[in-house]
Amino acid sequence: MKDKYTLKFGETGDISSWMELVTLVRFNFPGLECDEEIENHKQAVIKNINRKSAICVKKDSVVVGVLIFSFNKNEIGCMAVHPEHRRNGIATTMIEKVLSVLPLNKDVTVNTFREGDDKGCSPRKLYKKFGFAEDELNMEFGYPHQRFVLRRKQSMISLRNSVKAIIIEKNKILFIQQKAPDTGEVFYVLPGGGQNGGETFIDTIKRECLEELGADVSVGELGGHAQRKVSQNGSLRSG
Repeated sequence: MKDKYTLKFGETGDISSWMELVTLVRFNFPGLECDEEIENHKQAVIKNINRKSAICVKKDSVVVGVLIFSFNKNEIGCMAVHPEHRRNGIATTMIEKVLSVLPLNKDVTVNTFREGDDKGCSPRKLYKKFGFAEDELNMEFGYPHQRFVLRRKQSMISLRNSVKAIIIEKNKILFIQQKAPDTGEVFYVLPGGGQNGGETFIDTIKRECLEELGADVSVGELGGHAQRKVSQNGSLRSG
């Protein structure tokens, strides 16, 4: 997400601007078509703000991205980005934040539009980048939806996110040279490292690049998500 935007937990002072955004995009979301439904949604936003389960992205004093989620259900709820501010990494940053505060030992779910629905092209692609998988078909507000699940349940396995940067200059990718402490073997890795508690992926990669390269980097879009098993202790890490 670009530096001109600010990610934060929603506050009561954000409600007016928050609802202006929701009203602007209401017809993309079944269940928000009439004024009564908008008012009901406003009350739900207020409850989530009080529960610290509502986050937003602001440009100056204007809310341009919103997301509510549930700690009890481990679920991502309504997410919206202002049409004039899309393709700036706002949705990615909000999802990163939610995943960083939800428990790592529980699956995360989200309901989105089905394959073939034009409204579902961007969110489905985004959730899949984070490792969400298609699950059951369902109906929400009388409209066809599909449940997506991010499998995070682990039995006696330590799970930690590791974020890597792909830095390209003059058609060359930057790698860091490292040496195995036991064998002395030289190998090369992408800059980056483990995510600390409360950090977004962007926070992590900026910190790691500052530590490893001494560079203050500007971070673009999330490139993808994968899982690997670390051989030295058998712990499963997602990267």
